[in-house]
Amino acid sequence: MTELLSTLPGTGCAYYTQGHCMRKIKSDPGFHDAWRCSVLEKWETAFDAYLDQVDCFDIDQDTIMRIWSRRFATIKAGVRCPHFIPGENSILSCGLLHFDLCRRKMPPCPGRCRFFIREE
Repeated sequence: MTELLSTLPGTGCAYYTQGHCMRKIKSDPGFHDAWRCSVLEKWETAFDAYLDQVDCFDIDQDTIMRIWSRRFATIKAGVRCPHFIPGENSILSCGLLHFDLCRRKMPPCPGRCRFFIREE
């Protein structure tokens, strides 16, 4: 019995989210690009390309939305994540999604560290 407890858990820390540390995001909001959900990025890219196409034509908003709804259904069916975990409260219903970030890409929380800040 050399060590009974190596570190205290990070729960209760303002940077903690389901076993992962978000400290780098809070200090540098642009840092999180590598952690973005790849499925959401593909959807955003497809939507941006669609808007570029629509700008070339004189189409009313209702028609634009109807066309996008059909196109998005196809895109949504074709884009899958191999790390998908069923969850709730997100557009993807993925348990790994935290806003637009994938928790799987975030560093794990090392437990209570020198950056620990009690959440309010």
